[in-house]
Amino acid sequence: MFFSAMAGLSPASTVSLKSARINNTLIVLADSIVIFPGDYIECDAFVSDWKTDFGRLDTYQLMIDSTGLVGETSGVLRPYFYEGPIPLFNACNSNEDCIPDAVCGDTFCAPLMCTKGGCPTGQVCGSSGWCFQFIEHPLNGSREVGLLIDTQRPDFVFFNLFPLAIVDISRAPGYRWGAIPLAVRGVEDPGVPRYAGSIVLQASVAESPDGRACGDFSIGFFDDFRATFFEPPPDDKYFTRIVPNIIPLLVSVDCSGMQPLPSECNRDGFVTLAEHRHLTECLDGTALEGTCFCLDNNDDGQVDLRDFADLQNFLGAP
Repeated sequence: MFFSAMAGLSPASTVSLKSARINNTLIVLADSIVIFPGDYIECDAFVSDWKTDFGRLDTYQLMIDSTGLVGETSGVLRPYFYEGPIPLFNACNSNEDCIPDAVCGDTFCAPLMCTKGGCPTGQVCGSSGWCFQFIEHPLNGSREVGLLIDTQRPDFVFFNLFPLAIVDISRAPGYRWGAIPLAVRGVEDPGVPRYAGSIVLQASVAESPDGRACGDFSIGFFDDFRATFFEPPPDDKYFTRIVPNIIPLLVSVDCSGMQPLPSECNRDGFVTLAEHRHLTECLDGTALEGTCFCLDNNDDGQVDLRDFADLQNFLGAP
């Protein structure tokens, strides 16, 4: 039964997406941010307020709505490591529900671009209908593939409950997260939002096939009970699948030509110890690939001790 999702009631359960890092540099969690073309953002998903709909949360699944990755003006916010096209998905029951040259596959429209065995060497045909590079990764993902559930975070909704946490990158760019605790039958609502997963995105640049990202983006989750949902344990007397309220992350990409400050990575207008920490990661090779460009002040394609000296000069200065 899909009572709350199907009967027109308004569930209290909520999933929200917030910005957590810009260019691999920590920021204060925010519902809206301003970035520049080329910037990377890491977004964290949070689940909350399920106690009104049912007693315990036992399962969740979240699916990114890829329509929000396309800008109102131009360009895209591209999932990290994903190089294929960004199709616009919509729910479907048959091929008639889809635009021309798209088919209804697994309840979602997708361009029919490949079949099993019809992709280049090293790539596979995903459920989205696009060929994508096969990447071995942990079930719960990693920053290196741009999608993860960090089960070691103390604020993870199923922390220390032997969770089965899985990410699905085969639907790129409509990525999915999902998790269930194996140690208990559901968890009580703690009254505060709990972490559920992360995704890394990059604002496209003028030189890319997508064109320069510009204007406003609203990044949320697919509003459909087959894609984004909460469920209580099967023994819950209020057992039903809930499509939660969805609070998107609002991203504005500044394409006015204004340049960010030298060595300033997280777009807060200051060079602080956050940038210093990121520079250390860039020097020792542990930074997320591609995110060190904001520290390369002489544009020589690498971060070195000259850039370290520049950061020392700018540290603490607005």
